[in-house]
Amino acid sequence: MQKTVLWVLAIIIIIGLGYYLLGNKDAAPAAPGESSTAAGSENAPTTGETIAPVVVTYDGSSFTPDTVTIPKGGRVTFNSTAGDIWVATAAHPSHTVYDGTTLEEHCAPGYTGTPSFDQCSAGISYTYTFNQSGSWKYHNHLKLGAFGTIIVQ
Repeated sequence: MQKTVLWVLAIIIIIGLGYYLLGNKDAAPAAPGESSTAAGSENAPTTGETIAPVVVTYDGSSFTPDTVTIPKGGRVTFNSTAGDIWVATAAHPSHTVYDGTTLEEHCAPGYTGTPSFDQCSAGISYTYTFNQSGSWKYHNHLKLGAFGTIIVQ
């Protein structure tokens, strides 16, 4: 069972990498020290067009890739190959950076404010649409040593 999950995850990553490489064949390569974009702002979706989410994988100790760049309105799917994850915005423990509310506030039943970047409970997979430009740090709330950054242009 575990080998099957790993094979499926590997296929998803290969397809995602192929989509990324083919979708950015006209984009200039990133300068040293810069991360490349998953989909440049010139490729931002127009009405009716959707872009597949960027996939970030958690292996039990770290996120891969740990930094991704997406256009505003882009999606990131966090998958775990090592059991549950709980994606939470930095900084711990307040979790207020993305939308200004605490984890207790934006994960409360009936919350109707700005959707938060935080996953409100543990799970194997979590997808989030980023509608705010900026550099957004995150971590696995279940294992605080795993960190990453989403850059939204």
